[in-house]
Amino acid sequence: MLTQTSTVLGKTFTESIQDFQTRIEADTLLANMGAASAEAQQIAEKWQATATDLLAGAQFLAQAESDITQGHALAAGDSLTQLVNVVTSLQQSGESLI
Repeated sequence: MLTQTSTVLGKTFTESIQDFQTRIEADTLLANMGAASAEAQQIAEKWQATATDLLAGAQFLAQAESDITQGHALAAGDSLTQLVNVVTSLQQSGESLI
């Protein structure tokens, strides 16, 4: 398997080309979340260890932000951070975020 070393958003990763592409997809998704982008990128720091976790987290955050925007949050007035804290605290071992 070919690996490469790359720097994404100021962090250096050595990973497969496929993982690099996955990381770019996730970071692009986070960057395109409009007003919630900065908050989402800060939350996603916890998933930076692997590109797969980062993509799953980014997809979760995008869906959560969409739900909040449409008024479908778990509770009225929930922020993205509050929603993530509740959902991740309920997450079972091995269970996907989405």
